[in-house]
Amino acid sequence: MEKIKLWIKAMRFFSLPLVTSAVFLGAACAKVEGYFSLSIFLLLFITGSLLQILSNLANDYGDATNGADGENRSSPKGTVSRGKITKKEMLYAISITAGLSFVFALLLIYVSFGTALWAWIVFGILTILTIIAAIRYTMGKNPYGYRAKGDLSVFIFFGIVAVAGSYCFFNAPLHKIPGLPACAAGLFTTAVLNANNIRDMKSDRIYGKDTIALRLGEEFARYYQLTLIGGGIICWAIYFMLLYPTSYLLLLVFTAPLVYSAYKVYTSYDVITLDKQVKLTAKATGLYQFVISLVFFFQ
Repeated sequence: MEKIKLWIKAMRFFSLPLVTSAVFLGAACAKVEGYFSLSIFLLLFITGSLLQILSNLANDYGDATNGADGENRSSPKGTVSRGKITKKEMLYAISITAGLSFVFALLLIYVSFGTALWAWIVFGILTILTIIAAIRYTMGKNPYGYRAKGDLSVFIFFGIVAVAGSYCFFNAPLHKIPGLPACAAGLFTTAVLNANNIRDMKSDRIYGKDTIALRLGEEFARYYQLTLIGGGIICWAIYFMLLYPTSYLLLLVFTAPLVYSAYKVYTSYDVITLDKQVKLTAKATGLYQFVISLVFFFQ
């Protein structure tokens, strides 16, 4: 039982709402256009969850291997760094999860597009790139998450790919692809990463983990946080004004926790407070995207 708890901790299930809510949002946007399939939705949900878990396991292993989980780390150490799970065990789990992600992604492509060659080429390549990106974030000799490229990756995969990509799997009209919601999801999720990186600035500097937050510095990293949250809200405001009745703007009230968290990140230099904002930003992002999705589904 203790080992199971450790694996659950390593998989970081609390992070799953970020990707599942983005998938839900993409499906909801397709539903608005009259395109929806429960089987495709479930496969998207499973595939997205597996990819997120893969990334979490790879991060646990990568941080331990590259030394970012040392004694001076601001955030809690991973299971490998604490010696609770061996590197061999974690590598095995990463391999299994990567394999399952690939299998479910292929099944998703088949259910969505049948034997269409173009779909297998486009989405097959995208699947491989997504799996590589999940693993290479902190693993390997030159992980891009340690080279200030994590923000762009999160924006692309948690925003553009997760929302717009999910929409495309339903064969919904490409000219109505939800670009603004996808950008908003990417910006909000990048804000989660940035809050995390602001919290860890001191330890990241010690262990040589380069991030956008470190490059911007204490003050401008906080301005960046405000920009990410503000940019996401603006994307949603424009989207509502272009496509929906004015009353839909009232849905922006559900971004209040994101605004509050951004303010706390901007004004606080306390590690404990910042750690709370990482979790709040993640929960608030998932909640907002779930709320909007439900509105779209039942409008």
